[in-house]
Order: sequence, then C-alpha cells, then structure tokens
Amino acid sequence: MQSRILWLTTGLVAGLCISYFWPHEPLAAASNDRDAKFGIMTTPIGISVEGVFVLDYLTGRLSGAVIDPSTGKFSHFYAHSVAADFKVDPKATPHYAFVGGRASLAGRGGVSPASSIIYVGELSSGMVMAYGINYKTVRAGVRLRPQAFVPLDGFQFREATK
Repeated sequence: MQSRILWLTTGLVAGLCISYFWPHEPLAAASNDRDAKFGIMTTPIGISVEGVFVLDYLTGRLSGAVIDPSTGKFSHFYAHSVAADFKVDPKATPHYAFVGGRASLAGRGGVSPASSIIYVGELSSGMVMAYGINYKTVRAGVRLRPQAFVPLDGFQFREATK
C-alpha cells in the first residue's frame, strides 16, 4: 500500500514539475464573417486587446476600431481605401477577401505596431496587400482620431484581368 502511495506522489510531483517548465503558448482566436457587400473580422492587437475590422466590398474602404479594456468603449479608430492601393477601376466590380495574421513587427518613430497584420486580396488586380496596425495604449476614456492602416507590402498572385 505504501509503495502505491509513493508512486502516486512521485508521478504527481513529476507531472507538476513538467507542466511548470513546459513552454506556454497564449491562446489567440480570430473570427471573420462575410456578406455579399462587406466582411468583418476580429484579430488580436495586444496581449489582452482585440480589434474589429470591416471591409466594405462596394467602396473598398477598410475600417476598424479597438475597445479600451478599462472602459469598454472604442478608443482607437482606423480607416484606409484599399481600392486605391489595388488601383481598382471605379466602373468595375471588385472581389475582395481579407484575413488577419499574427506578426511581431519592429516599431518606428515611437509608434508601436499591433501584434497582427491584415491581409487583403483582390481578384481582378490579382494582388494581395499586407496592412499594419499602429497601436499605443492611452489613458482611459481618451478617443484617438482615426488613423490610417500602414501598407507594408504586396505581391501578385495572378495576372490582372482587364
């Protein structure tokens, strides 16, 4: 009986030691949904902050906001015309898709980038563009004026259609 208790205790202590030193990965989840005329998604911005972003497929306007966790109110706002980046013909019907991804970008000029990037693809141009999100912590209750997304880079995934 004593040897069973000893083995049980040894196994329990060993398991606790292993779980303490095992690398921990934070849980991060993003979600998106779409309609024929717009798409909406969430993506992590900081350690405990998430942003919500909307892409209007009719105008090519990407906009979003981040809630201040201390007040429960939106404090950061973002807007950018992705149609201009893709050089979409105003008479054409663009076909967009977008998703969020994780990134650890270096800050520039005292501005800290968020821990996510937004990727936008457009079918008729055959391009994918990556957009950074600048984020800085502010005092509770402060609402920042809208900021532009930061176009980072893009690539051609197919030939543009005329």
